[in-house]
Amino acid sequence: MAAMFASSVRTPITAVVLIAEMTGVTNSFVAIMVVTIIAYIIPTILGNDPIYETLLMRLIKKNKEIDFDKTKSVFGRVYSTNGLCINLN
Repeated sequence: MAAMFASSVRTPITAVVLIAEMTGVTNSFVAIMVVTIIAYIIPTILGNDPIYETLLMRLIKKNKEIDFDKTKSVFGRVYSTNGLCINLN
C-alpha cells in the first residue's frame, strides 16, 4: 500500500507515515521504507509524472478558459515538479 502511494503521488515519507499510522505496525518500518524508496525511484527513472501533476495538466489542456478568479486571493501561482509555473493572476 505504501509503495503504490509513493509511486503514484511521489511522496515516500508521507506514504511511510500514513501506512504506519493506519496499520499501527512499526516492526516492519524499515521494510516499508525500502519498498517506498524503490517505488519512488523507478517511476522517476522511467520519466513518469506524479498523478496530481498529470491531472492538473489534463485539466488545463481541457479547459483553457478556466475561471481562476475565485482562487486568485489564495493561490498566486501553481508550480509543477518539472519547473512549469502557471500564473493565475
